[in-house]
Amino acid sequence: MPKTKREKIPEAFTWELPTTDRTWSQIVRRAMAELRGEAPLAALYALIERHPRAKRRKHVRAKVRQVLERSSEYVRVTHGVWGFSSRYSATDLQKFEEARRERYPHRKG
Repeated sequence: MPKTKREKIPEAFTWELPTTDRTWSQIVRRAMAELRGEAPLAALYALIERHPRAKRRKHVRAKVRQVLERSSEYVRVTHGVWGFSSRYSATDLQKFEEARRERYPHRKG
């Protein structure tokens, strides 16, 4: 499989205080917005791992995937890339779903 170019993380990005009361859903939403609404998981992980709340959690990456997979706010664009579902038309969303089912025929839903 060819290697993809890593998404550059904005260096100037900092989390606003207070950060202790933010939910994981809000953290993921803010990171996705900072990455212009579509990003590979590696870029999301790198950005979210800077958040103070992430430092207190052992399995941050699993939590990020859980938020992405459980919310209708996000859509899997292609393998390892997620975006805001509101960015895409119904036709695009259907194509993404068909591609997912083709790649993972054994999964339900």
